[in-house]
Amino acid sequence: MNLRALPLTVVLLGVLAPDAAATTTKVAANGDHLTTREVTQGRFFVQPSDAWRREGRDGLRTATFLVRPEEGCVVKVRVSLRGVATRSGPRNQVRSATRGGTPVFGEGDGRAGPWRVVRMDNDALYGIASKRIADRRYAQVRALGFAQGTCTDAAQRRIGAQLVKLVRTARVDVKVRRT
Repeated sequence: MNLRALPLTVVLLGVLAPDAAATTTKVAANGDHLTTREVTQGRFFVQPSDAWRREGRDGLRTATFLVRPEEGCVVKVRVSLRGVATRSGPRNQVRSATRGGTPVFGEGDGRAGPWRVVRMDNDALYGIASKRIADRRYAQVRALGFAQGTCTDAAQRRIGAQLVKLVRTARVDVKVRRT
C-alpha cells in the first residue's frame, strides 16, 4: 500500500461526496407589494433535483433551471415567490390557481403550506405552495415549467414528480415590512 497516495484518496472522496447544502437554492423575496404600505422581505429556499442545471446565481428574485429529462426535450423551470394579501385561505389559493390544470401530479401539505402541482391547458407544468406570513398575508412559492422541443408524457410526468418535491419541501423565510 502506498501511504503517500492514501491522503490524496481521502481528499478526493471528500470532494466527490454530495453535499446537501450545495443543492439548496436561495431565492430573494424582497419588494413584492402586498398593499400600498406593505412589502415582503426575506428569502425562500428550494431543493431542485441534482440533474437540474441552474441559470444565474443564488439570491435573485427568480431561480431558473434547465431540465433535460430525455433526448430532444428541454424544460425551463422558473421558481419565484409572490406576496399576496387576501381573505382566502392557503388551500383555496392553491386550488384556485391550479383550477384549469390536469392531471394533478400531487397535492398536500408541506413546509411552505398547502401545495399542488398540475399540467395546465397550455402543457405548462405549474406548482404552487402558499404559506401564511401574517394576518391575511401569504407568500406563494410558484414553479412554472415550459417544454422546449418535443417531450413525451413520461418525461412530463418525471418533471411533474420533481416539481412535487420542489414545492412540497420549499422553505419560506419571509416577513411583512411596512413602508
